Amino acid sequence: MAKLRIVGQSKVGTIKARFREVVGVNIQIYDQSGEPAADESTLGSIRTKRSTSLEVTILGQTLVKNVEAFFEDNYGVKIDILAADGSLADNDVTLGSVRRSYGLKDEPDSNGDGDGDGNQQEEETVMNQDDILEKIVTEFRSDPRNKIIIDGKDLAAFASEEVGQEVTLDQLCKAVSSFEEGEAEEEDESLVDAATALCHQVADRCWGECLDEDDDEWEEVDISTEWGNVDCDKSESIFVTIYQE
Repeated sequence: MAKLRIVGQSKVGTIKARFREVVGVNIQIYDQSGEPAADESTLGSIRTKRSTSLEVTILGQTLVKNVEAFFEDNYGVKIDILAADGSLADNDVTLGSVRRSYGLKDEPDSNGDGDGDGNQQEEETVMNQDDILEKIVTEFRSDPRNKIIIDGKDLAAFASEEVGQEVTLDQLCKAVSSFEEGEAEEEDESLVDAATALCHQVADRCWGECLDEDDDEWEEVDISTEWGNVDCDKSESIFVTIYQE
């Protein structure tokens, strides 16, 4: 069984990547005109109705047409599930059958971090932006305080999805160091902005008021950030502390 949490602010590209990661198959998502939606579009900008549920549960025996119908009925968007060769999957086959065309077992993995046979992957699974946000906010709400600390791994993973390419801890350290010394180039500023976007979204959810729960929209909170351990020789130690102004 696989579970996906999808909110109005989720980007199309993120939803597609998360579906492939957790369920094991590719999907195409369409905008209101019936054209493939741009990866940078948010679900909220292309859907025809508000979601009635933020979570979708998918089983290997679920028919393709039922998964597609759920997205249209619940999220207000049309999707197609794709076979491994990129063609449209047959509506009347099970998701498990489609997964087999990708060389996977019938049942979707429950959390996207196994190899499909119940075994843990040797490499750590990189969380997507929604997962990173949820983890940090959940930790904060269990122990509210006047500052929030985010470690480098979360910052780099969030920034990677934001800029559309892998951002290493070394690259992030270099960018932050150059930025603080007033010597940042355009690429450095882009990486710092991408990482700082996580700081703002976390702060809004931890200290701000929810404006629209369905769309996951929050009041913008003014913050200041303080970078720590910005040492390119020990990039794994970088972190940022967020304060509410």
